[in-house]
Amino acid sequence: MPKEFEWLEGRDWDCVMTIPPNGWGYMKDWSGIYTKTSDDLIDMLMNCVSMNGNLVLNFGPDGNGHMHPGEDKLAKEIGDWIKVNGEAVYGVRHAGLAPSKLGYFTKKEDNLYLTVFNRPVNNIVRIAVPKGATEVPVTATILQNGQSLELRHTDIGLDLDKNTYYDILLPNSFITNKAFVVKMKLGKPKSQGEKLMDAKM
Repeated sequence: MPKEFEWLEGRDWDCVMTIPPNGWGYMKDWSGIYTKTSDDLIDMLMNCVSMNGNLVLNFGPDGNGHMHPGEDKLAKEIGDWIKVNGEAVYGVRHAGLAPSKLGYFTKKEDNLYLTVFNRPVNNIVRIAVPKGATEVPVTATILQNGQSLELRHTDIGLDLDKNTYYDILLPNSFITNKAFVVKMKLGKPKSQGEKLMDAKM
């Protein structure tokens, strides 16, 4: 998995992954080894998609064409998640924003998506946008249920910071045990001017 998008130099790429370690083909016994969870695999999927790549996941049938029960379970969990959040997965491209510790950005037309794996304890999803950007978040919703979210421009007052910030407030009532997607509509910033605080002696 590339660590940085720039390493790819515009090339097409795939991440080819197994569920049990090096489990190419059918593995009957999954006991005593760590097998990837649907959370692991969704994380890998969104990491790949955020860098214009594909995740190729190995499913190994036995001689009669039957999948391991664990693979059937994972396929259903991943499929259920994509049914809800597929808008952030299909037809999207690299968003061109700095990586977030909260999750992965994807973009489609004037829609920006952040798939959140690490929900902030204060329920504030902070988006860093370069100062002078011509497109910034103007509205935000939870893709899972369409709930509108409060979004506000935040100046955190760091003089040499090249970014400005947009805070999205998650409601305490929104509870999920899976990664979720914040969908943002992009538009023109209200003001291009940089605000500088006068020092008070």
